[in-house]
Amino acid sequence: LSQIGAKDHVIFLASNGYSHRGKNWRTTKSFERISIIQNDTKIKFTASDYTRLSTISANGAPKFKELSLFKISSNNNFIPSEDWGLELIYESKDGGSEKIILNYSINKNLVIIDPKAGKEIFNNSIWTETWLQSKFRISILVVFLILLIFITIFQDYLMLYRKQYKILRICYLTFTLLWIGWYTGAQLSIFNILSVIKTPINGFDISYFLIDPLIFILLIFTIISALILGRGLFCGWLCPFGAFQELVTYIGKKFKIPQLFVSERLNSRLWSLKYFILLSIIGSSFISMETTYLITEVEPFKTAIMTKFNRGLPYVLYAIALLLLSLFLERGFCRYACPLGASIAIIGKLRFTDFLKRRKECGSPCNLCTSSCPVQAIPSNGKQKGKIIMSECFRCLDCQLEYFDDTRCPPLVKRKG
Repeated sequence: LSQIGAKDHVIFLASNGYSHRGKNWRTTKSFERISIIQNDTKIKFTASDYTRLSTISANGAPKFKELSLFKISSNNNFIPSEDWGLELIYESKDGGSEKIILNYSINKNLVIIDPKAGKEIFNNSIWTETWLQSKFRISILVVFLILLIFITIFQDYLMLYRKQYKILRICYLTFTLLWIGWYTGAQLSIFNILSVIKTPINGFDISYFLIDPLIFILLIFTIISALILGRGLFCGWLCPFGAFQELVTYIGKKFKIPQLFVSERLNSRLWSLKYFILLSIIGSSFISMETTYLITEVEPFKTAIMTKFNRGLPYVLYAIALLLLSLFLERGFCRYACPLGASIAIIGKLRFTDFLKRRKECGSPCNLCTSSCPVQAIPSNGKQKGKIIMSECFRCLDCQLEYFDDTRCPPLVKRKG
């Protein structure tokens, strides 16, 4: 749903037996067996309009062989409150075909009349009911967001307890992956940011943003936290795939798998890649959404988090490859290729604080934090030597653990005498 505009629509089709998708759509990139008919307009679907579903999560839902979502672009002038029909082409084994029309009329109780505009509009109770039904999930998410705020505010105190903090972080990342990601599916993607960017063009529809409560809360929290602290709070703590990568790295280190070190020169150049991908996505979205969907597959979120690897083999292999990379290189995808991280980093350029402490000795002569930073966000050379590059920082707080450790930080060890 994050891939549609505020004025677009989505139709859900489910079937058993005869396939509504057909056999050749993967090669032809179009669905010849189905089309939508409303008045004199016939709407055909292409591969870029299609999203496969694996199951219906509702309790007691029937089982279907095929589950599909199809986007209906606003360019088709489709009016969901009016009657329409689904045209299905039935192809028999002897080569013949027959058109079958399935008529559909929306329940009029879901439509109200706008007295000022004199037109039909959808009842906003649809999203308000969704929020009421999700109140338990919302409560859990809010509690953990408050916990993250407390961790940030009292981080100086937590840094005095290295072992306990490490356990806390691993537990929080596990919650992010299992509950936020796999259980609720609240994984932000670049499409969420793209929807905000294109609001002046597609029009602002608050119900579009409110239809998924957890995504809405996370999006607002991410934007606000980025303006205050930079990208690190979301990318380092609340991104399910980011948490997945870091947990894989943690396992790799436990098994003493050697970690890759990227030279600082190459590392700084690779940082630029994610911004190039972001610009490509934004630029293509104004030209061809089909191309945009193709580029956004660089994000493995849909495969590894939303569908739990229940996708085509190429997508699964790509996501697994990124996770295997994490055994050797911490957050390689986040650091170099994530367009969502790049967009949040740009928002974070406006931040007015960072909450991360430094000393005048940091970078010269001491480089302890440089070697301790797992994502190489603290250069040991150049103009920014010893400084934390906040656009590349994931707020793991390893540098702060060193900063407050009077048994490791050279300035503190010297003062302790």
